[in-house]
Amino acid sequence: MLYIAFDQSTVLTGYSVFKDRELLTYGKFKHEGEIHERISKTVFSVLEIVKIYTEKFPEEKFKVILEDIQLQGNALTFKQLAQLQGSCITGIINKYDVMPDIYFAASWKSFNKVFGKGRVEQKRNAQKMVSEMYNISPTQDECDAILLGRYASHKEINWG
Repeated sequence: MLYIAFDQSTVLTGYSVFKDRELLTYGKFKHEGEIHERISKTVFSVLEIVKIYTEKFPEEKFKVILEDIQLQGNALTFKQLAQLQGSCITGIINKYDVMPDIYFAASWKSFNKVFGKGRVEQKRNAQKMVSEMYNISPTQDECDAILLGRYASHKEINWG
C-alpha cells in the first residue's frame, strides 16, 4: 500500500510517500501569487505527485493523506486553508476516484510522540525526531508530512 501524505499550506506544502511502513521519498513545493493562484497551483502539484507515485507503483493500492485544518487565531488563514483543503479533496476525488484520509495534527503528533509547549517547539521536536528515525535532515514542513505519512501507514497496518 502506498501512502502519499501532504502537510498542505497555501504557500509551502510538504509531502511524503510511504510504501507500507517504508519512507520512499519526501519533498516540498512552493507557490507564489494571489491566493486563488496558489490554491490552483497547489492542487495541481498534489495531483502530479499522486500521479508520479501511482504510475511508479501501478500494482499498489494507494491512499492520499491530508492534515486537517485548525483555527489558530487567524480567521482569514483558516478560511484559505479550508478552501485549499476542499479543492484538494475535490481534485483527488475527480482524478482518482479516491476520498483522501484526513487526520488531525494532534493524532499524528501524539502517535509520533511530538510534544512541546507551542507550535515552534513542536516543529523543532518533529525535525529532531525525523532526523533520529531516518538519519535525514528535512525542512519542518517535510518533517510534518513524513510524520503524518508514518502515522497513516502505521494506523492502517496496525488497526486498518
